[in-house]
Amino acid sequence: MNRKKVWIYMMVLMGVLFLSGCAENEAETDEDIDAQQIGEEQAEQSNEEEVKVLDGRDINIVYTKDPDAVSPITINGSEQQYEITFPVAMNKLSVENAIKSQLEQRNGNVSFEWNDDQSLLVDVTFDADEIYEKITNAYPFITFVSYTIDLNGSITVNNERFENITPFEISIASAAEEEWVNISLVSNSAVQSPTKLAVHKEHQNFKLEFTEAMNQSTVEEAIMNRLKGNEVVTYEWEDEQTLYINVETDDNILFPMYEINPSGSKTKLGETKQYASMMQVVVEEGLQLWSVALDGSTIEKASNWDDLYTPSYRIDDQNIILTRSLGYCECDASVPQLHYLYDVETEQMAPFTIDENHVLNVVQNYMGVGTFYADKRGFFLNDYDGEMYESLFPQDDMVEIKVDGYVYGAKFNDNKDVVMLLVGEERSYTGEDTEQWFSDMELVLYNLEDGSIEKHELGNTDVTFKVTNNMENRIQIKDDGDIVSIQLRNEESNVIVYEYDWETKEITQHPMEQMQDESMISHSHSDDGVITLTSENNVDWNIFKEDKEVGTWNNDSYVSFQWVPSSHRIVYLSSNEEKGYDLVQYNFDTLTEEVIVEHILQDNEMRWTEGVIGVSDDAVYMIASE
Repeated sequence: MNRKKVWIYMMVLMGVLFLSGCAENEAETDEDIDAQQIGEEQAEQSNEEEVKVLDGRDINIVYTKDPDAVSPITINGSEQQYEITFPVAMNKLSVENAIKSQLEQRNGNVSFEWNDDQSLLVDVTFDADEIYEKITNAYPFITFVSYTIDLNGSITVNNERFENITPFEISIASAAEEEWVNISLVSNSAVQSPTKLAVHKEHQNFKLEFTEAMNQSTVEEAIMNRLKGNEVVTYEWEDEQTLYINVETDDNILFPMYEINPSGSKTKLGETKQYASMMQVVVEEGLQLWSVALDGSTIEKASNWDDLYTPSYRIDDQNIILTRSLGYCECDASVPQLHYLYDVETEQMAPFTIDENHVLNVVQNYMGVGTFYADKRGFFLNDYDGEMYESLFPQDDMVEIKVDGYVYGAKFNDNKDVVMLLVGEERSYTGEDTEQWFSDMELVLYNLEDGSIEKHELGNTDVTFKVTNNMENRIQIKDDGDIVSIQLRNEESNVIVYEYDWETKEITQHPMEQMQDESMISHSHSDDGVITLTSENNVDWNIFKEDKEVGTWNNDSYVSFQWVPSSHRIVYLSSNEEKGYDLVQYNFDTLTEEVIVEHILQDNEMRWTEGVIGVSDDAVYMIASE
């Protein structure tokens, strides 16, 4: 055999022996792995049985910057430190993993420094730019960067598990460690940063108050760097900590937007300040109150407002409830509002004081729980939480009303000395679109002078009460001085008018002639209850006179209308052929329309805040641009 063949033979033999050995080793490894897995499972089962559960209420978590703070806490800044103390020695890895898992979900970085097996310092760091962006992008709504330190399930060195540990909850309200500037409107100091809101086009004036003396040129430069370049800005320093800014915007730009943000400015000592509490601005035309004679002979401006006020409703010829929104949102969400009682004759505003965490609702027709407040000037106080805070309101004007049951509608009588309430069985409002049925409704007359109560049964009404799109449709109650008229709907959704006679103290019922379907029905009626309007779409209205249908009225402009007191007429705005709006009135006795003032609004697009807000015996009250 030659050497080449011998060498090939030996190589083949060695390869076979090598492969056989590998196979044998692989088989042994698989067996070892299987045995190890079985052993681990058995060990885990054994450990499960042996684990002792400890009560974790003795574990102490302290926020080192404010050791007395109790969870939940709201803090400022992107860096936090906590000291955690355990009653026994801990498995450090189990503690760190519990904290890491929660911080990683919030993009937070965390580090640990153990003093011993029972105590450690936890340092948490967030990206300050991310915090600032998240919070400011949410304006006008309050948003926090929130996280929790939850140590439930952490293990001791003796393999004991802690439970019943109260999680420590943290909310970061600002990327800055401390608020170093406050921005407010000069025209309304109650409107303050941080927020996003609309401002009056002719009154874009802001006041900036700093916590320390500032380098003035750096403040102005920082503000200019964040403007869009088409604004004209003037600065006036009252002192080194107080700055007034006036902004003028281009008339050719529709709804200009900008922000007043001094982030990046420096103090007088040279420290750079970041993450300012800023104000984002949307510029709008100002609105004013106008008084138009019912015969169209005169048009007079009845206000000179330098801020964006929106009338909620006219209480009487002298008093109007105004609101000023503290936020701007192109959505249906509710934002906090300031409320004012405006005196048309004196042009004075009386604000309602509300705390910063409370959204107050001022309503003309109350609906809610049986305990609420009435202001003798002609309105009610309601809030989203169903609670009333006596300390917020002037007690000379406020009367607390208490009745048993749920109030489905409450209004003042013509003289404002009696509150008329429709009261039924109690219910809980879930906020969902629902249809609910009620019976045994009562008319309750609450005397504001002596607190006496009269109750009058409406009988077995079997009222269908609907809640749609989370908005509660209050029962309509009207008083013309002689008759109180009330509109309800029965189980077939037919409108039923009940009338209470002040003189005879009797209630009579007038069912409507036409059967309605099960859809949501809008309805309105004259002071004396003789004329009733019903509609399924707020455009096509059926006209009823007493209990007979007499015609239809088309509201093609889809605008709100107001009844002329003690009459069968309504007043509203109607679009004309020249892309403007006429002020008109419709007479339901003659079924005719009459123009009061032609082209009273010239814009082809009427803002939702413009329109008729009330009518007296001789004047129409309107909100319109200047």
